[in-house]
Amino acid sequence: MNSWDIASVIIAKYKDKVEEEVFNDLRKAFEDVRSADADARRQKTKADIIRMARLKIELGKFQRSYAKLKTDTGSIVAIDKIISEVQTKIKLISYNKNKKKVT
Repeated sequence: MNSWDIASVIIAKYKDKVEEEVFNDLRKAFEDVRSADADARRQKTKADIIRMARLKIELGKFQRSYAKLKTDTGSIVAIDKIISEVQTKIKLISYNKNKKKVT
């Protein structure tokens, strides 16, 4: 084997090592990005669940108070509309939360 063949083998081995290191670095970076994305989605979903729970709790409190008023004065269309809008908002948050899980 002449010195040129030895040099080309050494160069090829070095290129393989560099390519492997670059590939490993890219794979690690991709895993870090995926992990960060998953953490961000979990945090967003958690925030959505908390928002839904708070809305439901407050809506329940309001509906109980309104039920007392309603028995005395009758139904108030504007309040019924607000209750309906809040219920729709809760459903929308739930829909968006579930939609994120699928994508």
